[in-house]
Amino acid sequence: MESMEKKIKDYRIDDILMSRDILDNLIKNYTNQTENKNKKYKYLEIAISTGITLVIGVISIQPVFSQLDVRMKNFAIFSALTILGYIIFCSIRFFDANSNLKKDQWGSKSLEEMINDSIRGSTRYTAIMRITTNVKGEMQYLVGDDYFLPHGNLNPEETIKNQEYQLKTSLQDDFKINPEDIIKIVPISDEPSFYIKPIHNKLQMNVYVFYDVFIRVQARKNIVKENSYSRKMISLERMSNIPAAMANNKDVIELLKDLPKPKESFMITNGKYRIIWNITSKCSYKCSFCATYDGKREEIDLAKKLDVLHNIATAKNYINNLDIAGGDPLHAEESNKIIKAAIDSLGADKIVVTTTGKGVETLTTNPIFSQKIPRCEITIDASHRHSAPNESNSTFNRNEKDYCNSNINHINSLLEHAKSLTINMPIIDDDLTEEEIAQIVN
Repeated sequence: MESMEKKIKDYRIDDILMSRDILDNLIKNYTNQTENKNKKYKYLEIAISTGITLVIGVISIQPVFSQLDVRMKNFAIFSALTILGYIIFCSIRFFDANSNLKKDQWGSKSLEEMINDSIRGSTRYTAIMRITTNVKGEMQYLVGDDYFLPHGNLNPEETIKNQEYQLKTSLQDDFKINPEDIIKIVPISDEPSFYIKPIHNKLQMNVYVFYDVFIRVQARKNIVKENSYSRKMISLERMSNIPAAMANNKDVIELLKDLPKPKESFMITNGKYRIIWNITSKCSYKCSFCATYDGKREEIDLAKKLDVLHNIATAKNYINNLDIAGGDPLHAEESNKIIKAAIDSLGADKIVVTTTGKGVETLTTNPIFSQKIPRCEITIDASHRHSAPNESNSTFNRNEKDYCNSNINHINSLLEHAKSLTINMPIIDDDLTEEEIAQIVN
């Protein structure tokens, strides 16, 4: 915005605060300045006009000067010298007035400009920073002693946007917030707010600019400490009902109520996440080591699963992909509804489905998706058991003889229903030969 390119000191102050002594002194200075200006131009005009008159007189009398008697010659010379002396006098008064104007700290400024500059010089320029968090639907603000929000001095010679270095320094000094933990500082509005209030028992002009500060969520525990007098989180509504807060900070609290609704300040910045969601324990297999199925867990119904998906979708911007697993999510039609809903809410590029060969058979006999599943994963064990006839050579046993063979046999079928396929091959036996590895891979 064009207005945000202005220096803070250049914004117009509608209501001003100034002592009578300062105002009287400014008026006196302005009066002296006006008098010196008038003198300067007055004596310059007189010196120039008198000089022209002298030159014209000298030129006029020159042809007849030799014919004048001694008395008239002396009178003409005396008159010329008198006029020349007056020109010199006017010139001295001109230079004296001009010198006084140059010494004047206000220069050639108008009275309004002098008053505005004086106000700017005595005005306190302050940045008020919102650091907020959402607690059960209530937005709370970080405050310090006497319920003051984090604040710092602004540089009036800079624009509203170009204050980040100073504000980071203030946050570090007063609230122990490391600059490295600050993601960004954003002006809330493109115009400052003006207020007259007592500072240290003295009325003073104040200019406020409000900023939102966004901080790494990892730094939150160091910023907000329970039972800390110097730092706490509190809502505006609660501050409005605390006499001490209103006595010290009423103007800021009132201004905050009129600002745009604040956002959560603590942000996740350490990369995007991959979520593995075991949406069901149902599966065609009963592998001996299955971490999902133990016969004791109660599985939630479809409606609650959709609620979980909705909660996950609220963090869509921070999720790299959602791996829907189980059990086997393709084993039951109910899980397929979750997969469809996940594709709709998060986008197909974020969804991965981990399945088995039996799950693929379900897709083959009863196609349930109008388009291919974006990505699928399937597992084939890298072990003696599934690379050689002698199963006793393996130290690993699923108690499901057909698991890996079924997965291998259904790879081609799965590629008909998925855009891409990842084959996970956990190495179960660490003494596999090169021939066994080649057989598994092929």
